[in-house]
Amino acid sequence: MIHVIPRAPKRRIISHGNGQIKVYVTSPPESGAANREVIRLLATLLDMPRTTITIASGASSRMKRIIIDANITYEEVLQRLGLAVQHALF
Repeated sequence: MIHVIPRAPKRRIISHGNGQIKVYVTSPPESGAANREVIRLLATLLDMPRTTITIASGASSRMKRIIIDANITYEEVLQRLGLAVQHALF
């Protein structure tokens, strides 16, 4: 799940320690503009075609479930997005 924040001053993606990913986009949440920007941003950062990324649920909500139709692991997605993968060491 990702948490989308529309009308942000700049586009960015951050991860919190609890595993939640926040995607800040500059587009307003009107007529799907923010959703399209989320897909464009993810496609650019992941170096994938936009057609491989879809919003599976939450199209009209800030909480969205994203499906990436590619042979890539969650850890690889985080790495390409520049988000640290944290593992407990105990």
